[in-house]
Amino acid sequence: MTKDQEYEEVGPLAKIIAKNIVEFVYHHIIIDFGIPQAIVFNKLWKKLEIKQHFLPMEHLYTNG
Repeated sequence: MTKDQEYEEVGPLAKIIAKNIVEFVYHHIIIDFGIPQAIVFNKLWKKLEIKQHFLPMEHLYTNG
């Protein structure tokens, strides 16, 4: 796969919890294809009603 290609990986999960998602990403994406440059979870965030917050690196004092 080249860096310009997009790829979708799907699979069954008994429950959509962080542990299962991490295991799925590790076993079905990272092991098979290597560490991705980016992962897009927009549909998952929307379904679980999770809001994303991004902090710029220039403002480290806001990072806790």
